[in-house]
Amino acid sequence: WYIGNVVNSQVVGKKKIASNVKSLDINYNHDTLRRGRYMIQVIAYNAEDGCYDSVSVETRVTDIEPAYTLRDTTVCLNDIAVFEQRPDSYDVNQAFWIHPDNPTAEIEISPEQDSVFYNFNSLNIRRVTVVGYDVYGCRAETTIPVKVYQPQAAFFADIVSDCLPFTSKFTDTTVSDTVIVSREWNLGNGETISGNDSIVQTVYTEKGLTSPSLRVTDILGCESYYRASNYIKPFV
Repeated sequence: WYIGNVVNSQVVGKKKIASNVKSLDINYNHDTLRRGRYMIQVIAYNAEDGCYDSVSVETRVTDIEPAYTLRDTTVCLNDIAVFEQRPDSYDVNQAFWIHPDNPTAEIEISPEQDSVFYNFNSLNIRRVTVVGYDVYGCRAETTIPVKVYQPQAAFFADIVSDCLPFTSKFTDTTVSDTVIVSREWNLGNGETISGNDSIVQTVYTEKGLTSPSLRVTDILGCESYYRASNYIKPFV
């Protein structure tokens, strides 16, 4: 038994791979045979008179690689993320996007598309998978890890009800995996505070329920907004 590469209709690198066996299993993997065309030849000899005959079969080995990469390695909740096809993607005849919210659904990617778009509307998304098929039906997939970021704005006030006028101090209790770089306070009494103060205070002088709010932005540009409805309740 012999095997060799087929290059420009010529067999090169021919080598013996077995002898004195009627059948042969060939392991097509990265360690033995890489993508390309191969000629398998078996030569049978007659032990009595030395006559022989041979037969050759050409086979093709594919090594499909649907390679995509995330343009921005970090995305905010509800961002439109872009996955671009890498130059080392090859032999892909059809490609499908496996929807992170429905792993059993495959959404076809048009051959004209060199990018895939997806709206990350859940913090639970951890990976995205693209499946590729070559012209022979061979299948391969690539998985891109994803981290979706989203701060969760929150705060509390030390005094929410008292006789007018009274001073209330607000403390930011935002939960975030990243650094908060901007805080915009609207304290509901006409006073707004911009900057990055995590603790602010204001004086309430008028009766009526008040709904303070806080908008935070992290270092990635991810935003979160929290409004405490009817939170401040002055005594009347």
